[in-house]
Amino acid sequence: MERFSCRFKRRSGNPGPEEAIVKVSEQLLQAVLNEARATRPERFTRYREILAMIPGSRGNAAEGVHCILTGDDEMAAVEEAQIAQHAADGFDPHFGRVGVVFEDRVSVVLAHPIKTAGGVLRTWKGIYWWNGIVGKSVAIIPYTDDGRVLLVPAWRGPVVGRWELEFPGGGDVKAKTEVDAVRGELFEEAGYEMLDTPTRLGGDEYFAIDTANHGTPIAVYAVHLGRKSEAEPEDGEVIGRPVFLNRAELEAAFRRGYVTLPGYPPERRFSVLSGRNAISAYMATINGLVR
Repeated sequence: MERFSCRFKRRSGNPGPEEAIVKVSEQLLQAVLNEARATRPERFTRYREILAMIPGSRGNAAEGVHCILTGDDEMAAVEEAQIAQHAADGFDPHFGRVGVVFEDRVSVVLAHPIKTAGGVLRTWKGIYWWNGIVGKSVAIIPYTDDGRVLLVPAWRGPVVGRWELEFPGGGDVKAKTEVDAVRGELFEEAGYEMLDTPTRLGGDEYFAIDTANHGTPIAVYAVHLGRKSEAEPEDGEVIGRPVFLNRAELEAAFRRGYVTLPGYPPERRFSVLSGRNAISAYMATINGLVR
């Protein structure tokens, strides 16, 4: 990360070394602004295309909540302000760009241009997985007749760097519907079929934000478990045999933040505190799926 040696302050009199640094910094700031203006038509169009794929409200500053701005002039105003602010704070002004900050075949980073409830223009960055945007992304609460819920032990590393015991779920780019995604993810991660049509919790318009997948919007489904077969994890996934917990066991796991499991070394702790887990455990409890 490039840092600036001083803030942008004008001085009078003969230029000295500090003024020379300021002049170079101002030149870089102007270059970044010019570059940003030149690429805005393409970047802003691409941003709006991606934004249209992401479910959820865009907000309304007039109603006292942050809102996402999508007009060219509005987005440009946010970008101008953020580029200048980053430079003034001593950071690379490139970090103030608005819209699509990074994109590859796996994920996209968006710097959302927003207006806060207090009228402040700023950016709000989010990382989205394409399998959650283009496909269907779900969290699954598999439950049994006797009031237990199914979770799967998995190695989530090396980036996360820990073992987790988690509710099944994920994104499926091949799924045509959310129910297809539920069916596929449940069979893939746990090896179970659905006994009947799954129930979407929270209504058709509700999406939770999956912090375990860097902000990907997910739909939460309750699934009555049916026939068991063999799981078929994706290449590279390390997933163990499913675990069934009743309510007391689930609550105890969340109080500790982890569980230990039979068949694994006693020092191995499976974390339960991912975002998807917290949402699913809450939904399972208030809907009476776990007893």
